[in-house]
Amino acid sequence: MMKRLLLFTLGIVGLFNFAQAQLIVSATEFARNPALYNGRTIILTGVEVTINNPSNTANVASGAIAPAIATMSGPVTISPVAPTRPQIGGSTTPTTAVQRCNPPNGWYTTDVELPNGLKQCFVIYDKMANTLPPTTFNADLTLRVDTRLMHRITRVKVNP
Repeated sequence: MMKRLLLFTLGIVGLFNFAQAQLIVSATEFARNPALYNGRTIILTGVEVTINNPSNTANVASGAIAPAIATMSGPVTISPVAPTRPQIGGSTTPTTAVQRCNPPNGWYTTDVELPNGLKQCFVIYDKMANTLPPTTFNADLTLRVDTRLMHRITRVKVNP
C-alpha cells in the first residue's frame, strides 16, 4: 500500500514539473531580456515568422536557376596579421557583437520579428519548414532558447 501511495505521489509531482517546464512568454517580454530564458524551453506567442527555405522561394518555385555561389580561382595567398591590442588610456569605440547564424545541416534560418528590432538567430528543422506557409505568418513558437548560439524551434502553431 505504501509503495502505491509513493508511486502515485511521485507521478503527480512529475506531472506538475512537466507542466511547469514550458513558459508562455510574449514577444515583448522575450525582447527585453532573452538571456533570462537561456537553456529553457518556452512558448513565444504572437510573432511574425518568415521561413528562409530555398524551396519556398518564388525563384525556385518558378523554375528559375538559383544564383551561383562565388568561387575563387587561381593562387590564393594568406598573409599572417598580428592581433591588435587595445591601447591603454586611448579612446575606444563600442563595438556591436554580430551574432553569426550558421544552422546545422537539415535546418533553415528563420526570421522572427521581435520588438525593439532585436535580432536573434532562430532555426527550424527542414521537414517542419516545408509544411509551413511560404509567406510571412503570425505564429506561436515552442523553442529551446540558446542566446549564445541559436534558438531551435521545435513546434509551430500558425495563428489565423
